[in-house]
Amino acid sequence: MSLHITRKSRAVAILVVLVIISYWYSNSKIQWIDTLQREHKMVKTYVIQDENYASNESSSWSTTLLHFSIIACVDSNKSRDAVSSTSWRRQMRQIEVLFKSAAVLTSNTIQFHIVSSSFSVYEQITNITTKWPEEYKRKIIFDSWKSVYHPSDIPSISAFKKCATARLFLPYVLQDLDSVIFVDTDMLFLRPPEALWQIFKNFTEEQITGMVPSYYLYKKSSFKRKFPTYGKTGLNGGLMLMNLTRMRNFPKDWLKSIKNSIDQYGKHFYLADQDILVNVFSKDNSKYLNEMSCEWNFRYRLCRQKRKCKSVDANGIGLLHGNGMSFTRGHSHPFKELFHAWEKYSLRAPVPKLLEQMVLIFKRIRKRGCGSLQNAEDIFLKGFKTSIDKNPSSDNKTGH
Repeated sequence: MSLHITRKSRAVAILVVLVIISYWYSNSKIQWIDTLQREHKMVKTYVIQDENYASNESSSWSTTLLHFSIIACVDSNKSRDAVSSTSWRRQMRQIEVLFKSAAVLTSNTIQFHIVSSSFSVYEQITNITTKWPEEYKRKIIFDSWKSVYHPSDIPSISAFKKCATARLFLPYVLQDLDSVIFVDTDMLFLRPPEALWQIFKNFTEEQITGMVPSYYLYKKSSFKRKFPTYGKTGLNGGLMLMNLTRMRNFPKDWLKSIKNSIDQYGKHFYLADQDILVNVFSKDNSKYLNEMSCEWNFRYRLCRQKRKCKSVDANGIGLLHGNGMSFTRGHSHPFKELFHAWEKYSLRAPVPKLLEQMVLIFKRIRKRGCGSLQNAEDIFLKGFKTSIDKNPSSDNKTGH
């Protein structure tokens, strides 16, 4: 009898232990899963009203995730064509410099959302950072591949390049994202990307996107006669700060507005998406657009019209736009030289070495074009110098 009770007691004790272990395991697993979900949510969506965001352009390392998007397309029917092949190589060079400049200047992590014509294109782009030093590699991460999207009920229009209207539909490609900054692939950062992200905080409750004026193209009477345009000078579509949530909930219906613009004026559009945007935000719709300073989309032609871009005197250029192939051909001083300096720069070298090379550019370029600007070196490099001065570790920073 005593032996039976002892065995029964042992069985009960073992059962109790198993129950405790099971409870502990289940609870730990739930906490672990909950932690993963919270981390995934943090990575997936950045809330603009983040109280922990530092206003300093070169703040210390932060967990804030900045979302940027680029669009890259290769026409498969022309992939072996010499011209198309050369164009794609140039675009890949520009994308690498874009990534490199963002990584050097940011104190945050940037997630690039690559929208492309094929998975092969996506792979080529994401492989750019594979051999980078770890300290820079961890700053540039990539979302999964997203294919170019064009709604079936919206007419296609002829354009100067493939996928030229793709950025218009990013709200529906990046459906789970609240906000993103779209940049053309021919852009180069000269100030921290987080300073650009800060501009979202300047949006009114109605504004859905931020863009920089064109300043020159749409002033021509030929454009004015053909379709209504935004303001006096139109817009440049190379940079767009996009509140995707607001765009999806646009009171005028974003997709319908695009369709109406194409239906009415499509035959007059030459620059595809840019013409559509200039038209959509014309007249009463201008209140939905945040007109940004030209320092965040500085193009070669603005050197001839600098009086229209006075903010660069105080702040310096933040984002250089090499449109019209000003990074790679002709005598687009100092655009071409700055691009080449970044392209040749090794991420394993100290950042001040890059600054030395860029300063030398302004010592040797001819006094014409952008090089003829008064205080040209200051205008182009002020932001970069300030950024590395505020980050003491950059003095001796090298990749490992």
